[in-house]
Amino acid sequence: MSVKLDFRFIGWCKEDNHDKIWGYFVKPRERTDEDYHNPPCYAFYARRGKKLTFKKYDVYRAEDLSHEKRDKKHYQRVYESQLPTVWPTFYQELESDLCFAVLANKIK
Repeated sequence: MSVKLDFRFIGWCKEDNHDKIWGYFVKPRERTDEDYHNPPCYAFYARRGKKLTFKKYDVYRAEDLSHEKRDKKHYQRVYESQLPTVWPTFYQELESDLCFAVLANKIK
């Protein structure tokens, strides 16, 4: 991926017929950016191997997304270094799906 993302949480739910990924990341900003202290934050979710869906939050609201809700739904934390094992094409799909979603104005 050409832009380094700051993944704050990645969760994987794999039980019964569920195989889903949910998480959120912050796109780091330059000190000169107007929203340097409040960078955009994107939540993402999908069934593993399917098209990712995104929702944009400000970074402070994203922290309220609470991992507790995801814990109750049996999401296990996945660290960024584990992503290639869990979903080998995740980065390519993230880049492609996010680019399309931004261009098509599909981010809620």
